[in-house]
Amino acid sequence: MRIAFYNPWENSSENQAFMSMAEAGARIGVDLVACANAADIDRCGPDFVLSVATSVPKVTDHPAYLNLHEPKSYLFNEPQRLRNILTYDGYVTISDRLDRFIADICSGVGRREEPGFFFLTPQRSELRSDWDQADRAATLRVAYFGTNWNRRMPLLFRALDRLGIARIHGPRASWEPENLSSYAGPVAFDGVGPQRVYAECGIGLALLDERWQQEDIVSNRIFEISSVGAVSVCPDMPWVRKWFGDSVLYVDQTQPMRDMADRIRQHHAFCRANPDAAKQMGAQARAIFEAHFTAERMLANLCAYHDGRTARRRAERAALGDSPEISVVVRCGGRPVDMLRRAVGSIERQSFGRFTVILAKYRDIDTTPLTGATSGAITRFDEFLIAGGGRAEMLYAALRRVVTPYVAVLDDDDFWLSDHMEALFRAGRGEGADFDMAFSGVVDFDHPVRFSATQFFDRTLGRFGFDKPLSNAHDIQDAIHLSGFVARADLLRPAMLDTPAMRTAEDSLLICLLARRSKPVFSWKATAFYRRDPEDGSHWQRDPQRTEDVISLALRAGLAYAPSWLPSPAFAMLDHVWPEARKTIGATVLGENLHRLIVGRAGWRVPAGITCSGEAEGFLAHGPYLELPPGDYTVTALVVPERGAAEEALGEIMVAAVPPGTTLARRTIRRDSSEIEMHFRVGEEMSDWRFEFPFSSRGAGSFTVASLGLYRGRGEGAPASAPGMTGRAPYTDDRSPAALRAEIEALRRSTSWRVTAPLRAAGHLLKRIVR
Repeated sequence: MRIAFYNPWENSSENQAFMSMAEAGARIGVDLVACANAADIDRCGPDFVLSVATSVPKVTDHPAYLNLHEPKSYLFNEPQRLRNILTYDGYVTISDRLDRFIADICSGVGRREEPGFFFLTPQRSELRSDWDQADRAATLRVAYFGTNWNRRMPLLFRALDRLGIARIHGPRASWEPENLSSYAGPVAFDGVGPQRVYAECGIGLALLDERWQQEDIVSNRIFEISSVGAVSVCPDMPWVRKWFGDSVLYVDQTQPMRDMADRIRQHHAFCRANPDAAKQMGAQARAIFEAHFTAERMLANLCAYHDGRTARRRAERAALGDSPEISVVVRCGGRPVDMLRRAVGSIERQSFGRFTVILAKYRDIDTTPLTGATSGAITRFDEFLIAGGGRAEMLYAALRRVVTPYVAVLDDDDFWLSDHMEALFRAGRGEGADFDMAFSGVVDFDHPVRFSATQFFDRTLGRFGFDKPLSNAHDIQDAIHLSGFVARADLLRPAMLDTPAMRTAEDSLLICLLARRSKPVFSWKATAFYRRDPEDGSHWQRDPQRTEDVISLALRAGLAYAPSWLPSPAFAMLDHVWPEARKTIGATVLGENLHRLIVGRAGWRVPAGITCSGEAEGFLAHGPYLELPPGDYTVTALVVPERGAAEEALGEIMVAAVPPGTTLARRTIRRDSSEIEMHFRVGEEMSDWRFEFPFSSRGAGSFTVASLGLYRGRGEGAPASAPGMTGRAPYTDDRSPAALRAEIEALRRSTSWRVTAPLRAAGHLLKRIVR
């Protein structure tokens, strides 16, 4: 059996654990393959995927199970991790509390899950701590492995260092600043490095972050130490008492650090004075490890879990009943046939449903390689051409050709996982056989939306259900992606199928029309994959007709066809879009031109960045975000004059975290400023999003902030093109993660980024930016 070991990190404990697991797998006929991204997973063709990080969702069309080992307090602090968890097909853990947590969260979304018993543990080892060696008393040390990632317990390690009984291993960048004589450098990632050290030292320290300890979740350290018959010094926790009892030594991590150090010194002295007793304890712990926790046993558990989960899924699919007939609208013509092949192939591989694929071609492309014969779940192709047809024209012309009970849409550069329709109909029929509409979560791909100095994710969860209270049709279309739903075709009355005079927002209109009768059912899965912000996309944000299209959307979806199940007045959606729309149709008011704030990397398109709305309430994130490395940054706002400006403040700059949308800083803009400089520091712990925004103003003239861009500071002023536009530098994503990390490291050494733009030079561009 082949397992893809999905681990997005580098030089982490998971990387070391993989080496041990891979060696154990080779002994029992399991091929474990290290994978850092979706391409690696697809390339190895696994039977299933084991993911070891809640920071990433399920990313490929293979059964994927999550090894959960993080405390709930850690997960609840980052809601994105909770959403990621729900994208997986199954779960494994050794924690009693996490077992219960998985059962609870899955029950809450209508799933029944019984986690498998699995953890990342070392292989059965031939290494053995030699308690009979002549110089054991002199060589006995307390070994500790860790990244020291948050400089935890510095007093403890300093105290142990002074005692001369410790030996510390881990990344140089983490430990060398501590100047500890007991630091002995990193060990090789060869699968036996930590075990070799524990065997040499005789004692291992298995300390935990307080959140892990409070929720009774252990680390891999106790298994590495026990695997070689060394003595473990562990936090006093119920799980350790349950499984290892008196075969290990304990320390109270709630004590002051100096008291902890003294207790560890006492354990060291005991083992030194009583090598026979220490040897017996190590042997007992090793026997427990080999009976229950070797990597060989864990991998066997994992494979058995997969077999059981596969059989259960077959039974669940059979219980769904009749396979529905579904028409899938695919607009095509502007992209390569190979890209269209991926979309059509994902329909063909659906595990539930029979499909008519309607190829709506706005350019004459040869689709014969795809339509020459039907196979898999596809029963028929319906192909037509409207040369030069617009997006709305092609969509609504295709909808008029639908004759099946159900309809869905799939853009030609997007795709579905094979259980997409299965998950949608399971969710929909769970509410009732006559459900109107069901939708899935969406994974954004082919667009790096998050990076830091140590990670690079090119597939992240973009949408996942209704994440805010629903007040009008705008909130519905904001949650449901065009390629993520299935709906009853008879919801669309003939009058609704007239082609609207829209170049953008036509997909949002369709979603609103389909959702008018009842609330769509969310599948609590992410089975639709969306190619985010491609260079060959529609670029609807910059379409000069965008404002009129937004008004058309509000009028068509917000009045007679407004969702009857929402307690909102007929004009609620128009009220929502009007403040933004009136900017470009002449109805201006004082200070309203604050449009957005973007903090991003030079060369990234406008949607990439920390994007802030001009609204003081109801923060809206307009796109993906970046995690900037710690450092100082400088930005300068682009401004536009106001007619009849008063002496009072004319606008605000608001900065917010994405996620969760909380306001971090707000600065008032006054009339005596022609340029606003803001200097801010990104803190060491990026998850906290700690921003400080001191700024200085100078010059004269009335203005409000219209948009903001960002450039790397070189001291020679602004580039020729104005901030806020997308043509500064062509975006490419063909660079390797290593090249990007090198670029990010260069950024970390930079003292500032800067953008400047003369007020008069950008005037003619601002209207386009605001639109």
